[in-house]
Amino acid sequence: MFILVGIKRSITSVMLDSGFQTKSSFNKEFKTLKNLSPSEYREKQMSKLK
Repeated sequence: MFILVGIKRSITSVMLDSGFQTKSSFNKEFKTLKNLSPSEYREKQMSKLK
């Protein structure tokens, strides 16, 4: 999950590099694993770095 926080890349770029073809399937799987959407996870982790 560090890839969503550690570098400046779009969530779409991370999604495609992770092998997902659709944003909805990526978001669904991500939410199942982290109980947050990718953007919510990114915001939460970025706020911890400040």
